[in-house]
Amino acid sequence: MSEGLHSSVRQVLDYIIAQAQATLDLIENDEAATAVAYLAHLISAAQDASGHIGEFTQGMQLPPSPELGFFDALEQYVRQFSQTHGLPVTLTRPDELADDLLAPMAQIQLLHIIQEALRNTSRHAQAHAAQVVITQSGASVQVVIADDGVGFDPQATRDAEAHAGLATMYQRAITAGGILTVRATPGRGTHVVVHLPQRKPSEETSLPTMRVLLVDDHQVLLEGFKDLLERRGVDVVGVANDGHEAIEQVRDLRPDVVLMDVKMPGMSGIEATRHIKEEFPDTKVVMLTVSAEEEDLFEALRSGASGYLLKSLDPEQFFSLLSKVAQGESPLAPCLVSHLMGRIAQPDKAARAAGLPPRQLSILRLVAQGLTYKEVGAEFHLSESTVRYHVGQIREQLGVSSRAEMVTYAVGIGLVERGGYYHELRN
Repeated sequence: MSEGLHSSVRQVLDYIIAQAQATLDLIENDEAATAVAYLAHLISAAQDASGHIGEFTQGMQLPPSPELGFFDALEQYVRQFSQTHGLPVTLTRPDELADDLLAPMAQIQLLHIIQEALRNTSRHAQAHAAQVVITQSGASVQVVIADDGVGFDPQATRDAEAHAGLATMYQRAITAGGILTVRATPGRGTHVVVHLPQRKPSEETSLPTMRVLLVDDHQVLLEGFKDLLERRGVDVVGVANDGHEAIEQVRDLRPDVVLMDVKMPGMSGIEATRHIKEEFPDTKVVMLTVSAEEEDLFEALRSGASGYLLKSLDPEQFFSLLSKVAQGESPLAPCLVSHLMGRIAQPDKAARAAGLPPRQLSILRLVAQGLTYKEVGAEFHLSESTVRYHVGQIREQLGVSSRAEMVTYAVGIGLVERGGYYHELRN
């Protein structure tokens, strides 16, 4: 058995090495769509080799088929998972769904989320069946992974493995610029719902040469941003998991830019920034965070930070802002610019919200409280598509580009209290 297991894993590793080289060649030849299909298979093979070695002895290996597009490859993965685990899983998607609908980073993170959700279903849900439903609406893609299992209370689960899996899925969705919610009730199954932004057609931002140190206590986000930066040619000279380690890495590596998380155990990113700027005033520190708190923003800038970017930014927007650092500018995520104006800008923000019709103001409040578009529609006897139309008008009136920014805006003017959906976005 040991010899057979070794041979099986060795075959997977050989496959990964060969396909990784082929993927590099595809990227160099600007064949992004095919490269993403390769990456989807590589991710699955690497995860299985690392975390589920026993399953390889039962044939759990995604067949290599690089000619498939992302959604076809995803359908093949779901079919393979269903056969291997004896759990009927169906995938439903529009026939016209284009493979370039999602950015490569979003595709990779979505694949991880679906894999994690299905594994949780297989291990914990005692489900008879599961389904993955992909729909396209407006400027977003919604993916629902649902099962008919025993369900659970997301706030009270004591299963450490399941809790860690949920946290990982939340972070992956944020890395892809999206939002993830979990709807689960004991005895009534589980729904994992992912909203991802569609890929925006634009030319890649040309980044100046820079040596970057990444600092974050979430390993998934750390790896995701490292891959994202390196694919654009950025030299990631090191990574750190807390403020103390960040200071030591700056001393040893002397990076040009430090991308620093705000909230970390031990020493926070803001405190670490203060120490780094005192010792190395020429090193630029950009806060990279999910926190849209005014106090965090002001304190970071007072500590010498050169910019403040949200992790939920669209990749093109993120790189566009990051490129300004090397030019001596101090980039801020668009939704944070108004925060910088502080209380002076507060009346104008409130006035823009006050300009909304009463119905749209009520819709904004309910969405900010965490209700889905379908649930909001039920409150007002409207269809889900009509609610989406109103939300689009609300975003235009408020001057925000995403649901997350809209919620932050509503919290900022006191329309809803902090907590609920806003808390979920931040965590």
